[in-house]
Amino acid sequence: MFAGGESEARFDKELSLQEKFFHIQEEGLKKFQLSLESTNLVFNGIKWINATGYTEFTIYINDPPENGTCSIATQNDAGNWVDTNAGDALIQEFRLECDGDWVDPNQHKIIKFNFKSKLLFM
Repeated sequence: MFAGGESEARFDKELSLQEKFFHIQEEGLKKFQLSLESTNLVFNGIKWINATGYTEFTIYINDPPENGTCSIATQNDAGNWVDTNAGDALIQEFRLECDGDWVDPNQHKIIKFNFKSKLLFM
């Protein structure tokens, strides 16, 4: 299996799973066992030998945090921050805030928040 359907990917030294991989799995499946076995025919100067390697690891999918809220605000003409759900990218300044009520249902300590943005075409 080659990443992105490109045969050149077989020379990559990284493995990545696309997000859609997790959406095609059974609902509630939170544990994946990945294994890789590699064989390479190598000439050592005297004879051809098979060099092999094997690795495996387990990935656990964490549940998303819950119970908290986040808000986004922009400045109005008076310079006050007001909650909003829209604005002008690259023109307005935005302030993102999340409260401290977020909890991890898997009992992990939440140490940071990450924000992602999407490019939307209108």
